[in-house]
Amino acid sequence: MKMRLSNLCLCIVFVFLGMNLSAQDFSFSEFENEKDSSKRIEMGIEGASFYRKNNLDSLKILSVHLLATKNKNSSSFESALSNRYLGTYSIRTSDINRGVVLLKEAREVFSNFDLVVLLSETENELGNAFFLQGNYNQASRYYFTSIVHGSQASDITARYNGMIGFGKTVCAIGDTAKGLLFIQEYLERCLRDSKFESASDACGYLGMIAGLKGRVELMSAYYNRGIRYASKSDSKTHRANAYTNKAIDYFYHDKVDSAKYFFYEALSIRQEVGATRPIVESWYNLALLNIELKNFDHAKGFAEKGELLARNGGIRSWQLDCLKLLLEISENTHNLSEIRKIKMDIDRIQNELEKVGTLDDQIIDTAVEFTALNSTPIRQSFFWELIAISSLVLSCGFILYLERANSA
Repeated sequence: MKMRLSNLCLCIVFVFLGMNLSAQDFSFSEFENEKDSSKRIEMGIEGASFYRKNNLDSLKILSVHLLATKNKNSSSFESALSNRYLGTYSIRTSDINRGVVLLKEAREVFSNFDLVVLLSETENELGNAFFLQGNYNQASRYYFTSIVHGSQASDITARYNGMIGFGKTVCAIGDTAKGLLFIQEYLERCLRDSKFESASDACGYLGMIAGLKGRVELMSAYYNRGIRYASKSDSKTHRANAYTNKAIDYFYHDKVDSAKYFFYEALSIRQEVGATRPIVESWYNLALLNIELKNFDHAKGFAEKGELLARNGGIRSWQLDCLKLLLEISENTHNLSEIRKIKMDIDRIQNELEKVGTLDDQIIDTAVEFTALNSTPIRQSFFWELIAISSLVLSCGFILYLERANSA
């Protein structure tokens, strides 16, 4: 039997579902001075949405202040909200394991209250936590339950929570074809609902995959779309991602100085936000750039910073990537003692990840069926193949056509 919410909490949730979150409308001082408990929570949810993408230290402070609103009718709900945001802070900055504990506590409360939107969001964040650790088995399960609970929400955009994360997880285990189905479907739904920040994320990932497959013009097309979508947002996180994608595009087109400039711009913004994984990615990108330029001393410094930050943050997949760069640098500089040590670290982490980095085929097939991907015409995957072998002009023209069709 599900617990019933107090009238106060029901009011808060309905307000939350209908809110159009805007950074300009949030004032921390007004939040602190607000006496009405319902209004304070509403403002807290709004502020958390903004700080999650712009300043994680402020998100932590806001999460602690949410506890000051407790009363006998709604203390468990407000504690759960605080845990949900403190959990987000923890997994994105310093302590993934602690974040998982907090998010699970919040999830239990939201489940008891049958708050499917908050439940879906929290499960999606748990998926993110396990994905960062390289535990794709657990990540896929939380992403899938996020999709299931999101599908029960009256909020349309909550219905595909977890879809991009699930797709990335499937791609991470090597099944790119099925993984991209989820991400392409996610992109279509985001554009249909004018969810441009999320569309920017999807385009960035699709661009990355295209680049890895050597489809440079397709990569550029996706990245340019993502940059345009990110420009509609007030999110520092998305602006930094756009700069990173622009830098990668420049790098692939041999515009090294421009690539270096935007990599540094992205790093600066990411350090302001404070999320560990994107900062590690920036150090990794700068290391890779300097390897290509044969600046091995600089490359080593960047890769070591990324490896240390990833290790301290528990982000094992990115730690492994940075170690592989350090191995490449050591091989180029013929440092035999470092080569042996780095290889041992790589083997250890790979063995650890193999234990948790597999997915049960059943959960993939179930997710495909649940999201109706089998009955969805695979329009874009075929079109993107055409784009990949077409000229850049044709690519851009076709993408503009798709955008008009999605917005119609």
